Amino acid sequence: MMGIAWLRTRRDVPLGLGRITIAGAITLFGPPLVGILLALIGGAISPSQNNLVFGTGFVVFYSVMFSWAGLLPGMALHWGAWRLGWGGFLPCLALATALGLLLAEFVGPLAWIFGIPLAAIYWWTLRWLSPGSFRPAAVRAPSAMGD
Repeated sequence: MMGIAWLRTRRDVPLGLGRITIAGAITLFGPPLVGILLALIGGAISPSQNNLVFGTGFVVFYSVMFSWAGLLPGMALHWGAWRLGWGGFLPCLALATALGLLLAEFVGPLAWIFGIPLAAIYWWTLRWLSPGSFRPAAVRAPSAMGD
């Protein structure tokens, strides 16, 4: 079983722009599809549209209106962090928190509320697409030469 790269990632395994683009597309368009499904299920449960399932699906469906504003710069910043060896799960969540709080000043708190789960979806999708890139960075053992 492969460990989770909480902080550091391997810089020697290429991530690739295609994988980043696919992960971004899944992160951007996946939640609205789940939102439609939840809204349809909620509408079938209660046609009055006053239930929690329909409301949650409605909010998740419209999350795409604000999520792109944080996802696109977040993808670029995470790629830069990954190139420096800091592409782990916690740095990704820290970037999402910072961008979400910055965007919350302009578009409201939903940017921060949706930013963290979308960052987790993005990171796990990248990990699924390129598992070798997200192995924990190897720790160098001290050599006999003292370096």
